Amino acid sequence: MKTKIKWKGFVLRFTLVHLVMYMLCAIVCLLLSNYQANISGDPILSLIFKDIDTSAILLLPVFQIVRGFVIGLVVYQFHSVIIYEDFGWFKLFMLLFIIGGVGSSIIGLGSIEGYIYSNLGFYSPIMGLFQIFIYQFLTSLIFTKWIKKNVSKTRFYSRY
Repeated sequence: MKTKIKWKGFVLRFTLVHLVMYMLCAIVCLLLSNYQANISGDPILSLIFKDIDTSAILLLPVFQIVRGFVIGLVVYQFHSVIIYEDFGWFKLFMLLFIIGGVGSSIIGLGSIEGYIYSNLGFYSPIMGLFQIFIYQFLTSLIFTKWIKKNVSKTRFYSRY
C-alpha cells in the first residue's frame, strides 16, 4: 500500500542529506582541486569566485540549509515517482542534475550557459560538472534509500 508522505518529513530529510553531501563533496573537491591556487592563478576565475577565507564562505552551511529546503519542496512534488517506482533514485538524480547542473541558466561552472557565454575554457566547466555530478548522484542515492527504508518499515510514516 502506498502511504501518503507528509511534506515536512520528506523535505527535512532531503535538506539534511543535501547539506551533508554538499559539505562533504565541497571539502573533498577543495582538497583535490587545489581550489585556492587555481582561483587566484586564473584572472577570470579570481573575479568570479571568492577566496576561501572570506566570511561569506563561513555562511555556506546556512545557505545550503535554505537551498536544500527549497529544492526539497520542489522534489516533494515528485515523491511518489521517487519512492514507489523502479529506479526512483536515478529519476531524482536526473531531475537534479539536468535542472540544477547542466541546464542551469546561470553562467557558472558545469552549466551549458557557462560553457557558451564565458571564457573559462573547456576544462573549468567540465570540472564543475563533475563536482555537480558526484554531489547530486550521492544525494539522490542516499536520500532515496533512506526514505524508502523508512516507508517500508512503518505504515505510520505519514505522521511526519
